[in-house]
Amino acid sequence: MNFSELARRLAAEFSLSQADARKMLRFMFNEIAKEVDACNRVYFRGFGSFMKELKPARKYRDPVTGEMKVSPEDLRVRFRAFFDY
Repeated sequence: MNFSELARRLAAEFSLSQADARKMLRFMFNEIAKEVDACNRVYFRGFGSFMKELKPARKYRDPVTGEMKVSPEDLRVRFRAFFDY
């Protein structure tokens, strides 16, 4: 499923125009992104959570030259799904 499909389903379920459904989805995703960017955890009970996580630097071998290099630290967004089996 992609953004357009989700917007279509939202519009159909709640009798909205597609433009309004897209606006609602953009608002929701932008708010989630703002909170995660501010290093806050965003969670939805029964669905999952989004959090910013530091990926540590690591050593790797350059496949072209064979030289050992170090990748820099990087901030990533992690989603952890809620599983209820």
